[in-house]
Amino acid sequence: TTWHLPPHLSTRSFRSLFFLINSSILMSSANWSPSKMLPEKQLQCSICLQVFTDPVTTPCGHNFCLVCIGQVWDSSDDCQCPACNKTFASRPDISVNTAFKELADTLRQMIVCSSASPLSAAQPGEVVCDVCAATSLQVRAHKSCLVCLTSYCEAHLEPHRTVATLKLHKLMEPVKNLQDRMCKKHERLLEMFCRMEQMCVCQFCTETEHKDHRAVTMEDESKERKVSGDGDYKKQRAAEKRAEELIGDLQQEIAELQRRNTELNELENTDDHLHLLQKLPSLVSPPPTNREWSETRIYPELCVGTVRRALSRLDNTLRKDLDIFKKEVDVVLDPDTAHPNIVLSPDGKQAGRGELLHLVPDIPQRFDPVICVLSKKGFRSGRFYFQVAVGNKTFWDLGVVKESINRKGMITSTPDNGYWTVRLRNASEYRALDSPSVLLQLQMRPKTIGVFTDYEEGMVSFFDVDDRSHIYTFTGCLFSERIFPFFSPGVFDHGKNTEPLIITAVSHET
Repeated sequence: TTWHLPPHLSTRSFRSLFFLINSSILMSSANWSPSKMLPEKQLQCSICLQVFTDPVTTPCGHNFCLVCIGQVWDSSDDCQCPACNKTFASRPDISVNTAFKELADTLRQMIVCSSASPLSAAQPGEVVCDVCAATSLQVRAHKSCLVCLTSYCEAHLEPHRTVATLKLHKLMEPVKNLQDRMCKKHERLLEMFCRMEQMCVCQFCTETEHKDHRAVTMEDESKERKVSGDGDYKKQRAAEKRAEELIGDLQQEIAELQRRNTELNELENTDDHLHLLQKLPSLVSPPPTNREWSETRIYPELCVGTVRRALSRLDNTLRKDLDIFKKEVDVVLDPDTAHPNIVLSPDGKQAGRGELLHLVPDIPQRFDPVICVLSKKGFRSGRFYFQVAVGNKTFWDLGVVKESINRKGMITSTPDNGYWTVRLRNASEYRALDSPSVLLQLQMRPKTIGVFTDYEEGMVSFFDVDDRSHIYTFTGCLFSERIFPFFSPGVFDHGKNTEPLIITAVSHET
């Protein structure tokens, strides 16, 4: 190879580097380690503290990676040398020093070969070291840095363990697509969670458009959700166990019925009249069972066919009793319960989502930070019905709640917590927030929702008013105090969810 002397590098220094690398090649891996070479500094970029990648030289004689010095100059109004702070009148025209690059690439390969065992080669699907990948080496990453947005192998992670400033960087288990962890608007790390908008944001977001919102660190939000998730997991496991028991009992009964069917087929062709008369009564009598099925509650996720038939019968009943169900009440929204972001119409019939917080008293009955509002009037008996136009909204929650529900902090909408609600998310996901929640498969997108409550029967039903169809019914509700109509216009959703919820009068022609 013909080595060209890099500009601003003395013959003595260049020979020292050349001798250092070539003599290291002759040494065994037992006697050589990257730590003995890296302190020489000649082949390390002072910005990234890594072996040079595409090294360039500034007019003042200092060397940096092409990308590193470019990023420094792109982020500043003046072009200065990071090493000596010399300011250049115009941005220097620099190009990669090929001789220096060959030396750096050789050193980088030696570092990887000496410090990484064969087992550290990246397997399909594993995260690779970004520094090694720049030289076409597929080495398994040991950690990902959320500040550098780079994944490192053991060798290239060393500066993060020894350099004081790099020790402050946040490391995590290797992950792909580190750019997805950056705020698209501010190009900063997503490290906060806005509880009002229910989304991950960067620190700059919390100081600008989310300034008046309640934000916590993602670690705190994750811990809180894990705690609440434990309860949901236990309920799910209990439901699964109950389903397994039901399936076991049903399989036993099916096996018994199949055995009887076989014996009946045999009796059909027998000429032994005595045997037929003796055997037939036991085969046509109800089979023995270990479970009283009339006391078993059937969940939609356990038996879709049965539920569909039941809902069909219920739908027919509801159509016949529609005049009874429409015990319309005059619902007016209570401004003392409305979240500061909710905009109410003067007549109290509309609840919209405002972009700015309103200055309102922070009183116990007001919801915060969840965007909700209740009606002024509550109910302790009887039946009542109200209708809400949801139009083309992409997010909303509707239903009834107990008066004693928690209105401060995050809420979990379940009957156990005093919520009997149905919600829409992302314009297409309808869900009844039962225990467990039920994903609703609706044939049409409802424009107006009817909510009927029977206090004594412990029942809350939801209807698509325009389609005259049943959506969902909560049964066995334990009402022991006043309950209130409940509304949430939802998040702003990037301007797609600006329509208000509108309480409408019942059309007696429907």
